[in-house]
Amino acid sequence: MRSGTFATKIIMFLLLLGVLIYMGVYIASSLLDPLQTALVLRYSADESVTAGGVLVRSEQVLEGGESTLMDILCAEGERVRASQSVAVVYGDEEALENADALSEAESRLSQLRTLAAESHSTSDVLLLDGEIEDAVYTLNAAVDAGHLSTLSDLGEKLKTLVFRRAYTYENSDSLSESITALEAQVETLRGTVQKSTQEITAPCAGTFSGLVDGFESILTPDILDGFTPSSLDALLAEQPAGGGSFGKLILGGTWYYACSLPEETAARLKDRTSVRLRFTRDYTEEITMHVDRVGEAEDGRCAVVLSCDRYLEQITLLRRIPADLIFSTTTGLRVPTAAVRVQEGVTGVYCVSGLRAVFKPVTILGQAENYYIAAIDAANSRALKAGDEVIVAAGELYDGKVVR
Repeated sequence: MRSGTFATKIIMFLLLLGVLIYMGVYIASSLLDPLQTALVLRYSADESVTAGGVLVRSEQVLEGGESTLMDILCAEGERVRASQSVAVVYGDEEALENADALSEAESRLSQLRTLAAESHSTSDVLLLDGEIEDAVYTLNAAVDAGHLSTLSDLGEKLKTLVFRRAYTYENSDSLSESITALEAQVETLRGTVQKSTQEITAPCAGTFSGLVDGFESILTPDILDGFTPSSLDALLAEQPAGGGSFGKLILGGTWYYACSLPEETAARLKDRTSVRLRFTRDYTEEITMHVDRVGEAEDGRCAVVLSCDRYLEQITLLRRIPADLIFSTTTGLRVPTAAVRVQEGVTGVYCVSGLRAVFKPVTILGQAENYYIAAIDAANSRALKAGDEVIVAAGELYDGKVVR
């Protein structure tokens, strides 16, 4: 019995010793041959230059907007036709209150007329109850998420549903009486409002903007023919008095971006018909612009004028703003510089495949501070691809070596 216990202790000791030796070898090999890896990512790099410039447009300031009691009827960037109403000016606070009351009465009248034309059943009532619950839930979710711009529309929808629910059980005679009373109220309010309000109409067709910055009569397309870097500097330094009007119309559909570039950079645009542009803030979508003019050099800089006949409704609030002019874009795979090796004259990387290292050749397209951009070879299933795990640091490597 004692000999069996002693033998068991010997076996346990040997097992423990084996585990300790294995762990020691593993730790030593890890210290001597540390394996570091990184994921390969798809990546695009732009060759671009940043320029400070201004947007130039044909613009007409809308007159008659000195009153603070005004209701602007157009949204920013909205296309406006000639003689269209763009704003209403109220004579006093009472006129404004009457206009609000008229709008509310007209909305209720429309809802009652729709309700009178419909037939209602129990299923209609249940459906309305469900819609009201959904509207309350949507409104609460918008408040929690901080989507304040949608609260007005969501609240109006909920109010409409509750209003319809309140009149669901009204008989036809009661509804008719309510409609008749509201029609009379609407006519009375309409007459009162018309006497104390002034309507402002658009003098011509254009795109509405509520921003009047004082450059409307300064930055016009007429100045572009004699545009120079020094004249741009003077414009960027100006602080014209804006305001004094509730808005303006941007005429036509073409707008311009005028900037100055170093002479050698501007020279690259002379043989091009277009260039891609991306503003550095506010509106960051990429825009393709036509190269209209590259001026003569002035103190090592050239004036550049670009034009576009799209996206006008989205850039109405922009004026003095830097932009990136993009000459080319390189798309490939982002690979750490430490992962790229040359084996027998072939440039490539080692990837972890299962437990082994696999060498994959790559073609380098470009280089940054700590990474290369490698070409994508979609036709070769064994080529490097996004998501591969490349070996950044390790000891001696060869194709097929067990690394894990």
